[in-house]
Amino acid sequence: MMAAVLIAGMVCLGLAGDYVYFGEMRQTLSVNHRLFVSPVAGLIGGVAGGCFSRLMLSAGRTPFQPVA
Repeated sequence: MMAAVLIAGMVCLGLAGDYVYFGEMRQTLSVNHRLFVSPVAGLIGGVAGGCFSRLMLSAGRTPFQPVA
């Protein structure tokens, strides 16, 4: 499945050329801001991923047959 995504991306680059989809980004963060934002983003992403995994595992144990 990932090979199909990779091939589709390569074909897209071959047909449309190298382009920037969301435009050019000119904003940057200072080193102090990066040192604060990176762990916070990692923590929030980890907690969100853990909650999603817990939700998916509990959905598999439900007695409601279409969900299980």
